Parts: sequence; structure tokens; C-alpha cells
Amino acid sequence: MPLGRLRRLLFAGRRYGARSWQDLLRAPAGIRLISTLAGLLLLSLTALATQAQWRAELHQQQVLVGERLNGLQAQLMQRLPSALALSEGLGRIIALRGGIDRALFMELAEGFTQGEALIRGVSLIRGSNTVPAFAIDEPVSGAAEADPRRHLDALAAVRASRRSLTTGPVALGPDDEVLVAYTPVFLAMPHSASERDRYWGTVAVLIDARQFFERLRQASAQVGLRVAMRALHGGPAGGDAVLWGDAALFGQPHVALRMSLPGTGEWELAARPEAGWRQWSEPTAMLAVLGALMSIGSGLLVHVTLRSRARIRFMAFHDALTRLPNRRMFQEQLGEALLRARLDEAPGALLLVDLDGFKAINDRLGHPAGDAALRQLAQRMRDEVRAPHLVARTGGDEFAVLLRGVERLPQAADVALRLIRSLSQPLDLEGGSGQVGASIGIALFPHDGCDMAGLLMRTDEALYHVKQNGRNGYAWVGEIRPVQGEAGAGARPPAEGVPGRKKAGP
Repeated sequence: MPLGRLRRLLFAGRRYGARSWQDLLRAPAGIRLISTLAGLLLLSLTALATQAQWRAELHQQQVLVGERLNGLQAQLMQRLPSALALSEGLGRIIALRGGIDRALFMELAEGFTQGEALIRGVSLIRGSNTVPAFAIDEPVSGAAEADPRRHLDALAAVRASRRSLTTGPVALGPDDEVLVAYTPVFLAMPHSASERDRYWGTVAVLIDARQFFERLRQASAQVGLRVAMRALHGGPAGGDAVLWGDAALFGQPHVALRMSLPGTGEWELAARPEAGWRQWSEPTAMLAVLGALMSIGSGLLVHVTLRSRARIRFMAFHDALTRLPNRRMFQEQLGEALLRARLDEAPGALLLVDLDGFKAINDRLGHPAGDAALRQLAQRMRDEVRAPHLVARTGGDEFAVLLRGVERLPQAADVALRLIRSLSQPLDLEGGSGQVGASIGIALFPHDGCDMAGLLMRTDEALYHVKQNGRNGYAWVGEIRPVQGEAGAGARPPAEGVPGRKKAGP
């Protein structure tokens, strides 16, 4: 691509982008859009800050719940391990001795259970049987009868995994529940590799669940927690079995703590505040409210600021009486059009319009009537010259028109004739009526030049040439010859030497 062409494209892109942004800042819809986006942006930042504050507060709550849960665990571990260690201890003695008789079992079990209020009974299940061979106090057969499927699953699970397992709670009566701690016993047979680690039986200890969980309930109520507990891998098919509390708590946001039990078993405690997690503290709620108010206020401030700037810019670039673009804005737009004409040969036309007979209206009807006449005439010109073209008031009774994309005189002449016809219509004014005419000078660019000062001067000369030769017509700078409008006789465009117009016939 040639360097000149690239430069023209870059220039056009920059000008187009700047103009689009300026148009957006001036348009009411653009101002509303920008102010709304500003408010939404600040509101989004407020939401992020509020969310971060809420997460920090939630973390503080979780830390506090975790500390209280640690205290609960400490209280449980003061009493529970001795009860669960009984099954582990008996199992090791049996494994070392290669078996046990009833007398020794009763002696050891009574010694282990003495002073342990949580232990309801100890049973020894031999081989593949499901009922106890020996038992003291309450045998495990009561729990097996109450929930035979859980009992059989537990026996199969401890034998297959070689790990201790606590199941329950099992209801033995209306207000009577127990936990059952199962410990498998395997005998080491070093003299026979084929019988090594042979399964011997299972020790089962019954723990008073009602008493144990009542203590847990009281302790959790004292610290304001809602607590649930489950045995990990203690349910059917190795799943987790909920021992106490609401099972739904494990599916909700909670703080979890695992308890390692004697042997290889594990329980998990889940807790949350009794009243639920506090969603909004006073500082967080205040931050959210203030942020929302600031977002709305900022959006309104941006809206008012942009409207004020647009109003100031409008006043700076528009005529206060007719609300047409003023001389400053017209010269700026004309300068850009001439620059494009030089760089990209973009054609256009310049029309300078001077009202004929306007002073008579001012003298006869007064200045208020003259102002009303100017407003009516400005509206007529707006109706005849629409975007992308531009019409501006450049003086008291002087106007200018910028036609974009016009490269032939007949096009510009057609606009001039329509303006003359429209402006020549009678005016309905307070205190009477009036009528004016229009003298118009026309220049085409780049054909007639691209220098603003020179082009304006030549067009002004063409305009005054019309005024000196009958008025109410137009003249082209390339052939200064007045052409009469409807108020004159035989209105016609220049016939010769005009771009885009053929010579007259023979």
C-alpha cells in the first residue's frame, strides 16, 4: 500500500474515532449510557469489596467454630478412648495367646470395664459365628437382633479389612441406644505359612450411645453449635454412617474435624453455629449500602457532569437564538472537510447565504419579531439541509452551508434553489407578516481550492456579486454570474465551464 494512502487511512481512522466519541459525549442517549456504565462499574467494585469482606467474616466464623469444635473433641476423647481401647486390648491378648478361655475372658473384661460408665457390655464372637461365645453384662446379641443386617455387615467388614469398626446407634428399646465397637482378631501362625494371619473371631464392645450423645449435646449447646457425627467407612458397603445429629449437616457449609479412634477407625464431627452462618454483619451491610448509594450518586454525578459539559460545548459551538451551529463550529467542520479533500480528494460544496430584506423586518416590527423570523428561517434551512450536511449561522443575517460528497455544480445549485424557494415564503410574525429573499455564493472543493480563507473570500465575493445584480439568486465562484431564483425571472444554473455540466447545445 502506498505511504500516502496509508497515511490518509490512519488520519481518517483517528478523526472518525475522535468524532464518534465526541458525538457519544454530546448525545443524550450517549450521556445516559456512559453514566449508567460508570454507576454499574462502581457498583461491581462495591459488590466485589462486599463479597471479600463477607468471605473474611465467614472465615473468622469458621475459625471460631473450629476452636469450639476442638474443645468438644477434647471432652469426648477424655472418656471415649478407654471404652474403645477395651476391644483393641482384648483382641491383642487373644492374638498373642492364640485363644482365650471363659474364665480369663471374664476376668479381663471385668477389669477393663470397672469404672467405665459408658460400657454396657463386652462379647466375644468366635470364628464365623454371629452370636457371642462369651459375654459380660449385656451381650452383643441384643444389638444383633435389633439390627441383624448391620451386625452381619460389620462382622464381614472387619474380617475383610482387618480394621476396627464402630457402628450404630442401634436401638435396643424406646429410649435405649448403643454403639458397637468391633475389633477382628487374627492369630499369627509362624510355623505354617498357609495358615498365617488366620481369622480367630471378633471382640464386640457395647457403648451407651444415649449417655454419650447426651454429653455431646450438652457440650455443643453450651458453645452454641449444631453438631453431627459420623463414622467414616462405617456404613453399609464401606460407606459413611451417621452416628448422631442431622445427616443433612454434612451436605451444608460446615466445619469438619476428624477423630482418630483406637485402632484404625475414624469419626468425623461436623458443626456450624446454632443460628446459622451470619451472612451480613453490620459493617458489611453498611459497606454494601454505602457502596450502592455511592454507585448511584457517581452515576448521577457523571450524568450531570457530562450534561453540563455537553451544554457548555453546545453553547460554545451553537447559536443561542437559532440553535444552529455557529461560525466556530462551521469553520472547524469546514477545515476537516477541506483537509479530507486535500488528502483523499473527498468532494464537497460551500454555500454562503445572506438574507435579503431582513433589516426591513427589524425596522418595521422590532427586534423580537426579527428574532422570531430568524428562528423560523433557521428551521426552514434545517428542513432543506439534513445530515450529513451542515447549516450554520455565521452572523446576524448570514448563514453557511457545508455539503459533503457533492462534486457537481447542479447538485449544489439544486440545494441553493430549494433554499431560495423556502426562505422566500412569507413569515407569520407577531404584529404582522414579512418576507425575505436569499443571495447565495457557491464554491466547490477541491475544484475551487482547499484553502479555507481563500475559499471563503471567493465565495463571499460570489455572494455579493449576486446582491449587486438583483439579489435572491446564486452564483458560482468559477463563473460569477447571478442566477435568479423564483423571485426573479428565468432562474437557471451556469451553462458553461462548470464541473459536471455539459456545454450548451449548438
